Amino acid sequence: MTVLAVTAALTGLIRIQPASAQPAPKPESTPSHSAAGRGVKSPDKTLGHGWRTATDRAVTAAADSDGLHLLVADSKNAYAWRTAAVLSEPQLPADTWIGNQCVMDDHHAAVVYAPRTFTNKPDLMQGGAFTAIVNLDDGSVTKLPFTSSLAYFDPTCNPATHTAVFTALRDTKTRLVTVNTKGATVADTTAKGEITSAVPTKDGAIAAAGNRLVHVDRKGRTTELAAAKHAPYGIRVAGDGTVSYLDRTGDTRANVKTYAHGKTATVAGGRLTAMNLRQAAGGAVFLTGHATPAKGFKASGITALNVSPDADLSSHGRLAVNPVVSPAVKAGLDHIKNSGKNFTTPKTKEPAPEQENGTVSHVLTITGTVAATGRNTSQTAPEPTTTAGGTPSPSLTGSTKPQLTTMSMMTTAADSPSIEHNPIDTDRWCSVPRNDVETQALQPTPNQVEWAVDMAIRGNLRSGYLTQGGWRSQTGISTIDPQGMFPAPTLNTGGRIPAQVELGILAQESNLWQAESGAIPGQMGSPLAAVDGFYGHQTGGSLSDYWTIHWDESDCGYGVGQVTDGMRMAGHEKDHETARDPNEQRAIAIDYATNIAASLYILADKWNEVHGSGQTVAVNNDDPAKPENWFTAVWNYNLGFNKKADESTNGNWGLGWFNNPANPVYPPSRLAFMDTDLDHDANQDAAHPQNWPYEEKVMGWSAWSIDTGHSYATSGRQDWPGDPGFSSAGFYPAWWNTTAERSAIKPPLDTFCNTANNCDVSSPPDCPDAGCYTQYWWNASNATWKNDCSSTCGNEHIKYVSLISEPGRGYRLQYGTPVCSGAPAGSLVVDDVPTGTETWSNCGTTTTDGSFQFTFYPDPNATGPGLGPYDAKADLHQIGGGYEGHFWYAHTRDYAHLGGTSGRMTALGTWKLNGPVSEKQAEVFVHVPDTGAQTHEAIYKINTAWGEAQVRLDQDANESDKWVSLGAYRFNDNTPQVTLSNSYGTASGDDDIAWDAVAFVPGDYGISNDRPVDLTLPDPNENSPDPDLLDQPVSTEATGALNEEASNPAQDGSVVPYVSSHGVAPWCDDGKIVARATRTIECETRVVPYYLRVDGQVKATAWFQFQRTIELTGTNSFTEHLSVAGEDIPPDFAMIQLAINEHLCASPCRPVEASMSAWQGTPTWTAGDTHEASITSSYTWDTSTSGQTYFFHPDVKIDGDEYPSDDSIQYQSTGYQWSASTSRATDLDTVRCDTVVTVGGGCVFSNYAPTYTFNGAKYPQAAAHAWLIQTFSPKHPGSKVTGQPLYYLSDTSQRDRNRGRMCPTGWAADNGDLSALDGSSDSILNCDEFAFGASYNSGGMSTSEGGLNPAIPDDSTTGVPNGRACIQTYATEVNGTMHLYNLNGTVPTWTEVCGRSAISDTDNQQSMSPFGGFITKMRLMGKDAYWLDTATSGDCGTPSVSTSVKCTLRATS
Repeated sequence: MTVLAVTAALTGLIRIQPASAQPAPKPESTPSHSAAGRGVKSPDKTLGHGWRTATDRAVTAAADSDGLHLLVADSKNAYAWRTAAVLSEPQLPADTWIGNQCVMDDHHAAVVYAPRTFTNKPDLMQGGAFTAIVNLDDGSVTKLPFTSSLAYFDPTCNPATHTAVFTALRDTKTRLVTVNTKGATVADTTAKGEITSAVPTKDGAIAAAGNRLVHVDRKGRTTELAAAKHAPYGIRVAGDGTVSYLDRTGDTRANVKTYAHGKTATVAGGRLTAMNLRQAAGGAVFLTGHATPAKGFKASGITALNVSPDADLSSHGRLAVNPVVSPAVKAGLDHIKNSGKNFTTPKTKEPAPEQENGTVSHVLTITGTVAATGRNTSQTAPEPTTTAGGTPSPSLTGSTKPQLTTMSMMTTAADSPSIEHNPIDTDRWCSVPRNDVETQALQPTPNQVEWAVDMAIRGNLRSGYLTQGGWRSQTGISTIDPQGMFPAPTLNTGGRIPAQVELGILAQESNLWQAESGAIPGQMGSPLAAVDGFYGHQTGGSLSDYWTIHWDESDCGYGVGQVTDGMRMAGHEKDHETARDPNEQRAIAIDYATNIAASLYILADKWNEVHGSGQTVAVNNDDPAKPENWFTAVWNYNLGFNKKADESTNGNWGLGWFNNPANPVYPPSRLAFMDTDLDHDANQDAAHPQNWPYEEKVMGWSAWSIDTGHSYATSGRQDWPGDPGFSSAGFYPAWWNTTAERSAIKPPLDTFCNTANNCDVSSPPDCPDAGCYTQYWWNASNATWKNDCSSTCGNEHIKYVSLISEPGRGYRLQYGTPVCSGAPAGSLVVDDVPTGTETWSNCGTTTTDGSFQFTFYPDPNATGPGLGPYDAKADLHQIGGGYEGHFWYAHTRDYAHLGGTSGRMTALGTWKLNGPVSEKQAEVFVHVPDTGAQTHEAIYKINTAWGEAQVRLDQDANESDKWVSLGAYRFNDNTPQVTLSNSYGTASGDDDIAWDAVAFVPGDYGISNDRPVDLTLPDPNENSPDPDLLDQPVSTEATGALNEEASNPAQDGSVVPYVSSHGVAPWCDDGKIVARATRTIECETRVVPYYLRVDGQVKATAWFQFQRTIELTGTNSFTEHLSVAGEDIPPDFAMIQLAINEHLCASPCRPVEASMSAWQGTPTWTAGDTHEASITSSYTWDTSTSGQTYFFHPDVKIDGDEYPSDDSIQYQSTGYQWSASTSRATDLDTVRCDTVVTVGGGCVFSNYAPTYTFNGAKYPQAAAHAWLIQTFSPKHPGSKVTGQPLYYLSDTSQRDRNRGRMCPTGWAADNGDLSALDGSSDSILNCDEFAFGASYNSGGMSTSEGGLNPAIPDDSTTGVPNGRACIQTYATEVNGTMHLYNLNGTVPTWTEVCGRSAISDTDNQQSMSPFGGFITKMRLMGKDAYWLDTATSGDCGTPSVSTSVKCTLRATS
């Protein structure tokens, strides 16, 4: 018979959302740590007295598909849960991240975490997990430069020393690394033998070595402290040095012991599974669960708590937190929660339908028990936002130092393409390629897999039952006959393989998948070849090391059974291996039925190997019909078998020690894997698979089944969540007569550790060298734990009892159904595969109007024999979905994740039409599939007539099998082409990016043959001085703050000036009757009448010129200059004497009156007299209170004593009040004083809008951009000519939001041209937005936020402003002259309300560097109006969509 081997695939068993489901939306913001959920209800009643003031903190962890969640809750917040960190290595493939944690103190936790599949590989299980210290307060993560085990006791903390020890089990030695809360290594110790349950102490560690409690010093030397019956576990060290631990006394019971001062004592006892020792962050030791105290328990210092033994305790033991199961882990488990129950007789009905809520979220439910009140709690932790746990571990990057992370920090031509463009690994050693469009495997439904197993175990998986042709024709075999090719294997004991044992192994190895994980049942995809096995990836090194291709290490496991033997290419066989016939290899890789037929040989071989002549290692009554009796064969399946024939070489023979159930790396208190009969929360086992040896996990899947995340009828019809009949149980589990008998599928711990292999379960192996462990290999001829196996062992449960034809292929897919038509009308479509490619879907063969090609970049170091240079191909996948039934996807990456320009993991896809379009213009569309497109930052680049246009597309938001427009472009004689890379600046390896079809729709889109924007800029004048901020233009316009009215009367003629400002405001001395102002001086000339009345009638009028100038020069005072001159005094007046009656100013302003002697010139006028007299007065105001703003209206009353020339007319007195004028009242003289802008205080005329002037000569790029938008945008922001001021925005948070929306990080770098940089000191491009982000005019400010001109894209579904709705330009040097061009691919409509431009950082920054001083000197406050003078001019005409703005600019400053 042909012997086949198997390899484990790094694929999943837990329900996940790969390319087959839409993930939950990702948040835009990145807070310091995630929001907290709600506290417990009725906390006074539930938590008991003192919860508000208690310093108690609870910490727990949850396995999830996005990482290991570390959760924190504080008593003072009624234990409202928040996510401190989510730990993962996104660049590594993982369906679920698992791990363990312990608390070092109230503020720090030590954590180990790894992909769930690490538990399938002994070396990774024992020492390949990643390690970290998490700050529970701020969520910062320190990843450590070493790896550790996933054993249940790893890591272990000692709150007294604030340290944690991590354990790595390697061959014959154990490495113990002790770290402090900063992640610094305190001790790195290597000890001989297997050391377990180590706890750090000041001088080493307390641990178990076999059945001894030992002290391990810093040099690795062990000293026995106490003997035990079995390996001590649950070891805790109190602050006084007392050691507490558990010692198993048999299969079902254990004692609680203490060790202190050289003496041991038994202080309690109980059932093995009913109790545990826990230590809180405060240092106290607790006995959780149920136990019987013995004499001395009260004095032991241990506190008994009647809570779940599996619970995590809070820092002071006030709250016991039950294990948390995430929705990603739990989603499908609910569908099979009863699948292992009540199967006491064979059943043939479909599983009962269950309901599903749809998309799996990351909201976690946490339950617990309050120790003081005994009340139960149930709360939720909100879905976490971004945390600091996803940056690469130093153990992957190769660094020897801890890494602290905080929150603030294909071708389609008929000819074969060259290797750097071919997605196929033409240099591979494995026989069947990945990413070959002519080699695609159908992802079978669970029904198809179960049917194939049910048929194969009975030898009936023959050609007549299969649907022939179609996708199976790829194998090159006209008729597929799985068991004609691989007849049912023969067991040397007679009998056959039970269906559930084979299904359990398939579940554990491949998740019942034949194609890669991104393909959902019913879709085509590349054959499942475990990425690490296909490429020979090596674990345990750096990230770079992991992705290095080692073809000589390829094990070449394929499909649902991960069949390896004979699967290498001829010429590259393994030692003692013969390559299979190529057609047979392709059948194994492509056809799930053939693969299952072949994989049965693997399992049968493992059975026969442990039933060989002279080397039988059997179980119970050895009836192969019973699942339990396959325990040793499955043990052999994973770890291998040391043959008796090699005993003289190896020193022994049998099954190795690692998978022995007695190995203390597995918790002795564990129940059977997934045993929901004894533990209703056993679905949490799927989140901690490291706690069971491989064969126990397979037995668990066999007994309780597995969730697949999908539900299909035998016809192939997919049931969607909520549909009647929905059930995602993977297969029928085996059945037992009682639930107790089912639970006993797990053998007692001592079954394989006894005198038969010189093993004493009370003293597990503690070996100094590798040879020592051989004596404990299991080779007894029989191990029995069910004496009456014929009635108490399990029974096969065949679903497809009747021989029927192959179940239907999956159809009616909720996601992933190929789109065969519907391209934009009149379009030329370039598909991602060549014309004539068979998609094996309803779409048939593809057509294309061009070519698609990938470009990969070699690893420069991959030059040795057996090495492959093109690493990125390992992360590329094909899926039978999207347009015409095919697309590609990979993971997005930045430089840190081996992406970047020409990066090893960078894949660049290029779509190209067959030639230019005659219309010279075309609109470009991309098709986004409904799976495999999760990135928010897909950057498409289009080769327009004006260069490369870049368009960012949120694939996740458009992941719905639809065509999305990238805009219309002018190509002229260029052949239209679009490129898309998986690399961009912030990609971390955890989002999918998809390459599907691209459509070009030729037409006349009115795009001018000239660039829409072509401004020729003047050469910069480096010596041009900055404008004087205080040199403000005089204005007669009153401009109120935002939403405030202000006015000033128009000029009312002019006079020959007799009055003067005496140098304070010479611009006011021209006789114009009007109020004028700058920011600090206001001046107004008026002609004021004084009347002489007789009997109430005006007999004569004397006219005076009044000029009042208010000068705001001081911090707590300002000055008024009043100049008076006679304008026309008739002879009716003998004399007129003027005097200041009083000044008026509201509190806290106080006028300071001047005396009559302060007049310069006499204030007395006679007929015809036009002389001038002036007087200066002042006002003071109280500046003692900071943060205050006042509005003052300084006023003056001027009395006139009139002496008539006719003595018969009585003396008269007339008064004039400045503010009382109804014709000349102005708002320009409103004085605003504040102690806000500066604490010392100051005043301005707030209704005067100051002008900020660019140094247009020195910084022409910034000036030109602002000029363009100010001149041609309909909003003309800051233009005094059009009367549309800018309004200052002082809210820094809103300014940041505006900036982020207009200029997201990386936009300038993505869209600019480096030729715009000005000298060596100008190193980066900057995004210049206008109107400014610090203004209410900003396009980034929504109406609801108070914005005046929100830039909302036409296709927006959120209403959030976005810079792509603005006029977009960039600066570039052409033949030595700087130009401002429209962004390639964008054509302004000239209705845009804003602009953004990629320009020189120096120009952008320095043009605005004086603005801070401008704010201070002009005392700008929120909503103040101001103008912008760009100091630039040019005659560009009036633009339209079909014309361009093209002219030469000149600087006016």
